[in-house]
Amino acid sequence: IRDFTPKPFSTKESVASSAVKVALDCKAVLCVVLSADGRAANLVSKYKPTVPVLVVTPDEAVARGTSAQFGQYAMVLTGLERMPSGVLADGMGATFKEGGTMEAAVKRARDMGLVPKEGGQAVLVAESGEDRLSVSFQWIPPLA
Repeated sequence: IRDFTPKPFSTKESVASSAVKVALDCKAVLCVVLSADGRAANLVSKYKPTVPVLVVTPDEAVARGTSAQFGQYAMVLTGLERMPSGVLADGMGATFKEGGTMEAAVKRARDMGLVPKEGGQAVLVAESGEDRLSVSFQWIPPLA
């Protein structure tokens, strides 16, 4: 799909396609996308990741829309808000990894059967501004 997408890519599209490639290269078990409007998650799904995409959003309508997209599963997390910088954060200003959002996402993914018992690498994609995405990684530990 990447080869047939018109160039140049937007910054968001470039990061989304790269996140999918990284998920494949590092044998990730999950891709978590933090998105207010669902566009970032849809860009990730466009490139057909080989792992489930857990869409973490504060918007019920966005969550309902995930069922129509390739490999997406929804998680509504109340209390997220867009900071002046454009980053989604909880009411205390803590971002994705800092405020427990990632832990809640991993728990939800485990409850849904999306993560194997032995754990593995997760790729995190988060809106980091109006037209920017950031990608990072987190190890999901095995179940005890």
